This record gives sequence, C-alpha cells and structure tokens, in this order.
Amino acid sequence: SAGQGPYHAAKGGVRLLTKSLAVELAQLGYGIRVNSVHPGFVGTDMVRDGLRHAVEKGLMPGENEAVEMLTMQTPIGRLGVPRDIANAVLFLASEESAWMTGAELVVDGGFTAQ
Repeated sequence: SAGQGPYHAAKGGVRLLTKSLAVELAQLGYGIRVNSVHPGFVGTDMVRDGLRHAVEKGLMPGENEAVEMLTMQTPIGRLGVPRDIANAVLFLASEESAWMTGAELVVDGGFTAQ
C-alpha cells in the first residue's frame, strides 16, 4: 500500500542480511547463528497506530472493524500477543534451535501462509 515502501525495503533488507551473515559467520567458524523473526499483526501500540492511521485516511471504516478484519484474515483466528513473539525469540536463543541459521521465522498465525 502507499507509503509502505521504506518499511518493506527495510524488512527485505533484514531478510537478506540474515541469510548473508548466517553463511558468512558460519564459514568463518565463529559459532554464531543468525536468524530473524518476522511477526505478523500483534496487538501493540504500533499496530493500533497503523490501524488508526488507516481509518483516518478512509482506508478502513473504523479501528474495531479493522481489528475484526485482521482477526478474520488470520487462520489462527486472533491477533498475536507480545508473548507469541517473545517465545519465538526464546526458541531461537535456545539449544533447541542449535542447527538453525539463516532462517526467517515467521510468527503470524498463518497470515502469510495463505
């Protein structure tokens, strides 16, 4: 959508930088894994501000309706909560993810899987 270019460019940059650094640091033998977390719509001030802005521009009928629409479009049936993202980060920081590097961990309730 209009005005989202810088956001999308930065997100794309993070994705490619993750992969590049993962390979580089692995080949150099530093033992550092590099992964990135890509959250979906989480009930935070940032998302609420974005929805409010969309309502002000007439792109959505109202903030409550916008939240309802996003909820309906998310296969899991709810917006995320900060703990959902924190748990993903904890997983990546744990030994359970010891063989992961260069991964883009999408945590969005299935939104982008559609």
